Formats: sequence, structure tokens, C-alpha cells
Amino acid sequence: LGYGSAHPAIMAFAVDRGGPEARASAVATFYSGYNLGLAVGSLALGPILEATSFAFMIAVAGVAPLLAAITLYVRRSPSAITHQ
Repeated sequence: LGYGSAHPAIMAFAVDRGGPEARASAVATFYSGYNLGLAVGSLALGPILEATSFAFMIAVAGVAPLLAAITLYVRRSPSAITHQ
């Protein structure tokens, strides 16, 4: 349920922020980042799992989305705040 609803919501967010003229670029950038995250995450978290535990690996994996959320909050456009 979480992934099934998160993926389309994040895609819509990315497309909405780009605007109609940049829709194709927003989709391409989203999927490039998504696939890069899968590849880099797998390669980086495998050795961490082997050296520690699942709990620690999951905690480390949680840092990336937390940093992304903080970055999106800090870099939000002023129009996004008043657009609500």
C-alpha cells in the first residue's frame, strides 16, 4: 500500500513542479533518479548489511529520504507556499 501510493504521488509532485512545458523532462528526471537510487542504494547498503544488522541498514537507508524531504522543504518555491 505504501509504495503503491507513494510512487504515483511523488511522480505527480515532480511533474507538477516542472510545469506543462517541462513535463517530459520532469518524468525523465524522476525515473533517472529513481533508478539511480535503486542501483546506488543496493550497492551501498549491501556491505553495510553484511557488516552490521538489518536494523542498522534500515536506519541508514532512512537517511536518504529524510535528507530529500528536508531539501524539498528548504528549496520550495514561494509560489508553492501561496498556491495552496
